[in-house]
Amino acid sequence: MPDNRLKNLFIQAKEPTPIYNCCDLARIYGGEDGHLLFDQQGLFRPLEMIAFEGTPFQIIAKNGEVFEVTTPCYPSCKPLFIHASFLQETPEPKMDKKHPEKEEVIEKMLSQIGVPYLWGGNYPEGISKLLTLFHPPIELGEYEKNAWQLKGLDCSGLLYWATSGFTERNCSQLLNFGEQVLRENWRPRALDLVVWKDHVVILINSHQVIQAKEKFGVYISPLEANLKGEFVIRRWFFL
Repeated sequence: MPDNRLKNLFIQAKEPTPIYNCCDLARIYGGEDGHLLFDQQGLFRPLEMIAFEGTPFQIIAKNGEVFEVTTPCYPSCKPLFIHASFLQETPEPKMDKKHPEKEEVIEKMLSQIGVPYLWGGNYPEGISKLLTLFHPPIELGEYEKNAWQLKGLDCSGLLYWATSGFTERNCSQLLNFGEQVLRENWRPRALDLVVWKDHVVILINSHQVIQAKEKFGVYISPLEANLKGEFVIRRWFFL
């Protein structure tokens, strides 16, 4: 139940901070039977995103060491939860989005080729702290250990990480990010986005895209091979 005493209490992430849509963090990290994070489709659906250091939050409610929060960096219709150990109090929330440099964004994305896909992933280095905070109930192999630390990227998370949070986090938001370009008028540019309701690919030049996809991870493919189905073209980089 919301606590009115918390309305004016602001906090911020003191380090990369996982945001979940489930409050029972102990259960989703293996529980007593040793089951791992993923559902039958191989996705870790309780993870919404990983907030970068300095992300502001407002506390809605507390339940032990788990806080229900909101943040302007990730508008959501779902309840959002974070673990208290990732947070520190702050006198007032701050948001400072810096427009990135084109070559830096492209270079960062290219550096992630081969990184595995992770639903909700936008911090490829992972968070080693999760191995001690939620100690695995069984011995983990290399793949499971990396997943436990949330090492990996999803499609919009690749772009979000490469732009240090300047772009929107989810495809549903990217559908309206920047300006729309009609296909008949389109002269492809680096960092143009081709966006579906549940996927995005990012141009690295006029004829190739980079993306993160289930079973493939981060990889490069020809632009034309991806232009299928109902998509929009969004241009957000004008410098």
